Amino acid sequence: RVPVQGTNIEVAILKSIDALKAGGGGRNSRDIILITDGESFDGDLERVKQAAAAENVSLFIIGVGSAEGAPIPTAGGYKRDKEGRVVITRLNESALQE
Repeated sequence: RVPVQGTNIEVAILKSIDALKAGGGGRNSRDIILITDGESFDGDLERVKQAAAAENVSLFIIGVGSAEGAPIPTAGGYKRDKEGRVVITRLNESALQE
């Protein structure tokens, strides 16, 4: 596993592809499972698709959340922004399908 925080999906997937390449094992195909709300992210998703295809890596994206939005639970209640407002996350299904 490659721990990556934040919403830079490009970096997360490229690091995962690198980890799979380093692992070797002689497998013909490899899979990456990404669980995200897809609400906002940085990076070039076209580059990610090309890199995965070049390494024979299949991407399986699991979207979590709802399009209406919901608060993000934490151990101490709900995640809050710098102003103390509860942070709402929304599932961006169309971006994840792309």
